[in-house]
Amino acid sequence: MQVIIRDFECQQCVYDVKETDNVEILKAMIEFKTGITRCSYRLTYRGQMLEVGHKIGDYNITNHSIIDMILM
Repeated sequence: MQVIIRDFECQQCVYDVKETDNVEILKAMIEFKTGITRCSYRLTYRGQMLEVGHKIGDYNITNHSIIDMILM
């Protein structure tokens, strides 16, 4: 499925993930594509922070869901 990451400048970027992927995999993809290190931001979906060690599917994220990136 595809998820949309909306960054702190309201720019959006699409990533291909699986429900079974860990949040850390998504954060690694973001770091690779943007150069922003994993430890410098948090991801939230519908007000809930995505925790490392949890799967994308744990948060009921579906195709074309928008996930917000918040700088720390």
